[in-house]
Amino acid sequence: MKFLSEQFSFEDATTVSRLIREGAIPGMVVVELGTFTGRSALTMLPTIKKMGGHLFCVDWFRGLPEEDVTINASYKEDYIIDIFLENIRENSFNDVVTTIVSTTAEAALLGAVGFADFIFVDADHRYSGIRQDILNWYPKLKEGGIICGHDFEKHLQECDTDRAYQNCEIDFDFNDECHYGVIRAVSELFPNVHRDGRIWWVRKGEDAPSILPVFHEQLTVFHVAEPVIKLSESADHDYLVKLFANDPELTDAHLVDTNVAGYNIVLYKGIFYGLAIELGKIDIRTLDTNVLRTYLDDGRIIKHSSLEKVRQTIEHGIGPHLIAEQVNGYNIVLYRNTYYALPISLGAIDITNEKDRLRPEVLESKNLAQLKSMIGLPSERNAKQEIRFTLDDSIHKKLKALFLGTVTPEVGRNCLQYVPDFDMTYLVPESQDGYWMGERKIHFQPYNPAKPVPLDVTNIRNGHRKVLVEQEFDAVIIPYAETFPKRVGSVLEEFAGNFAHEIIHVFPSGRTRRYRGEDINRLTYSRAYFDSMLQHIGSVEGKNILDIGCSDGLGCDLMLVEKPASITGVDTSDHVGARFPDPIINYARMDARQLEFSPNSFDVAYSIAVFEHIQEPIDALKEMIRVIKPGGYGYIQAGPLYNSPFGHHMFGYFDDYPWIHLRLTSDEIISYAREQGIDRLILENTGRDVVDYIHSMINVQHINGLAFEDYGLVQLAESGAVEILHYVKSYDGKKWLTSAIQQEIAYVNPDDLVIDRFEIAFKVL
Repeated sequence: MKFLSEQFSFEDATTVSRLIREGAIPGMVVVELGTFTGRSALTMLPTIKKMGGHLFCVDWFRGLPEEDVTINASYKEDYIIDIFLENIRENSFNDVVTTIVSTTAEAALLGAVGFADFIFVDADHRYSGIRQDILNWYPKLKEGGIICGHDFEKHLQECDTDRAYQNCEIDFDFNDECHYGVIRAVSELFPNVHRDGRIWWVRKGEDAPSILPVFHEQLTVFHVAEPVIKLSESADHDYLVKLFANDPELTDAHLVDTNVAGYNIVLYKGIFYGLAIELGKIDIRTLDTNVLRTYLDDGRIIKHSSLEKVRQTIEHGIGPHLIAEQVNGYNIVLYRNTYYALPISLGAIDITNEKDRLRPEVLESKNLAQLKSMIGLPSERNAKQEIRFTLDDSIHKKLKALFLGTVTPEVGRNCLQYVPDFDMTYLVPESQDGYWMGERKIHFQPYNPAKPVPLDVTNIRNGHRKVLVEQEFDAVIIPYAETFPKRVGSVLEEFAGNFAHEIIHVFPSGRTRRYRGEDINRLTYSRAYFDSMLQHIGSVEGKNILDIGCSDGLGCDLMLVEKPASITGVDTSDHVGARFPDPIINYARMDARQLEFSPNSFDVAYSIAVFEHIQEPIDALKEMIRVIKPGGYGYIQAGPLYNSPFGHHMFGYFDDYPWIHLRLTSDEIISYAREQGIDRLILENTGRDVVDYIHSMINVQHINGLAFEDYGLVQLAESGAVEILHYVKSYDGKKWLTSAIQQEIAYVNPDDLVIDRFEIAFKVL
C-alpha cells in the first residue's frame, strides 16, 4: 500500500475503528467525505465488509483547496485517485466501495434523506467548508447513526476564541497546530460533541438533534472542471445516481457483454462474472452460496475482479492445460493451479477425476520447477541440485537413499522391509555398526552415548556432513516407532532436507509416507508445532480431533500416528483432503467462521498456519471454542502476521526487502521484481505471470491484513471461558527496522511490525 502525506495516525485509526464497530449493523451504508489516498477508508472497510455493507468515498482527488477554490496544481491529474484505487484493489475491497469523484457539495445533491448509517468527515477543513459539509450531509444520516470527523484537536472553549475566529478560514494554524475551522464549526453545530484524541463524534438523536438549526445561507457548490462520478473504475452516471440515492428499484447487476464463447458477462458489486448460457436465466444477486461454489468449481461461472481475466479464462477454459508433451515419458498438465506429470505409458488419464489424480504413478506439485525435477528435467536455475524422483522405482535405475539409524536396530530392520529397493547408505551410531546390513555406513555420535536410541543426528562430524552432501541422495528415509518421539519437533526432517529433495517416513506397521518439494517444508513446519501442541495438551490417543484449515490433509495424516479415535479436517478449498485420504479422517468443505458442528463435538481442535488467512479470526476463534467439549483443548499457531517483515507470504523472492508489501504498492513490487529478475524465478517456480502472482498474494482474500491485537487473544485470556496453558508471541525484524523504514510505514504501530507469529494452547472450562 502507498499513502501520501496524510496525518491520519495510528491513534486516529484506533478511534475510528472503534466507532465504526459501535455503529455496525448488517448492510450498513457508510459515507466518507475526503478520502485522499485511502488510509481512513481502509481503517473502516474491514468492518463494513464483514457486515455486508457499502462505503461511498467522496473526494475531488485534487489535494487541498486553495483560497480561490482552484485545483491544487501540486498533483498531476488522476495521480491521487490512482493511488487510492490501487490501495482498494490491493486489499480486495472493490466490491464494497463506490468512488465518487466530485466535490462533497455536488455529491450531496445525489444522496437520499436518511440513507446513511455512518458518516466520516475529513474534507475541506476551513470553517465555511466543513460547516457546509455537515449541514449538507447531516440530513442524510439515519436517526441513531454516527457522524464523526478528523482534526478536532480541542473544544472551542479550550481555545483563544479571538484567534480561532480570526484563523478559521485557513486549513491549518501552524503556530497553534490546530484546525480552527473544524473546531469552530463542529463546536457550534454540536455543543455536546465527543472528542477522543483528534476524532470528534456525535450520535444523531442522542448527542445531537434530529434537525440542525436552519442557517439562511445559499448552498455553496465548489465546481470541479468536468466533474466525474464513477463506480470503482467504470460505471454509467445514471446507475451511480440511483445507487447513491438508495433507489429501492435499482437493479445492481449490469450486463457487460453477451455470448462470449458461450458466456454472458455481468458486473455485480465491482466483480465480473462469466455466466454460461447453458445455465439459462440466472440472477447472480440471489444465487445461493453453495450453488455458486458448485458452478465456480465446474466452470459454468467464472469470477474475477478483472474483466480481462474473465475473458481470458473463457477463451482458454478452466479445464486442464497441457504445459509440455513427452518430457522423459510424461505429459505435464496444469489443472486448478496444480501441475501434474502424467505417465504416457498409462494411456489416457482424466485429471479432472479425483481417483485418477490420486493414482501413485501421477506426480504433482504446486511448483513447476520442482515437478520437472521430479521427472528428471533439470532446472535452469540450479541443475546440479535438482534430483530425479519417481514412485515407480522398478522402471528406473536403482535410486540412492540415506537411512537414518535413529531407532533401535530391531525397529530399523523391521521398517526396512517396507522401503523400496534403494542403493542404501546408513547413518548410524558407531556403537551399533554391527547391527546394520550393508557396506556403506557413516557414523555419528549421540548426545547421550548411554542411550541406545539417539534422538538427534545434527552433531555428526563436519567431514561426514560434506560426504553426505556430495552423495546427492535421491531420498532420506526416517524410521519411527509407532508415534513420533516428543520434544524433538522436526529435527530429523530439517536434517534430512539438507541432503535430498525427498523424505520417506516409515513405521514398523508398514505405514509409509513420501514427501517432496514444498511438502517437505510443510512437513517440518507442522511437525514442530504438533510437537509443541502435544507438550501442552497431552496425548490425543482415543480422542476426536478437529483440524481447522487442513488444506490437502497433510496435517491430518501426520496426526494419525498419535492414534486418535477420529480426525475431522475442514477447509474452504475444493481440494480439501484430496491427497491424504484415510478411513478415520473425515474431510469437509467448511468456513472456519461458521462451523457446521453441534456444540461440544470435539475433544481437541487445532489450527496451524491458517488464522493469518482468515478475515475475521475472532469469529473463527469463537467457533473453535463452541465446538470443543468442556475440559477439551484448543491450539492455534499463526504467522507470519501481515505487518511483519515477510507477512506477504511470498517466501524466497523478496528476502532482501523486508516489509516490501507495506512500503510499495503492488504495481511497484511488480516493477521491482522485473528489475531484479524475480519475475523469471516466479514464472519458473509457479508457472504464473508476476502480475497475477503478486496480486493474488497481496490480497485480503489470501492474507487478512490484520495486526496482532485483531486476533482477540487478550480478550480470550480475560474471558474466563478458557484456561491458558501456553501463550507466546514471536518477534522478527527488529534488526532491519531502521528509522527510515519506520517512517515509510508510520501508519502501522511499530510493535506490529516485528510481531511475526503467535502460538496459544488452552483448555475450555
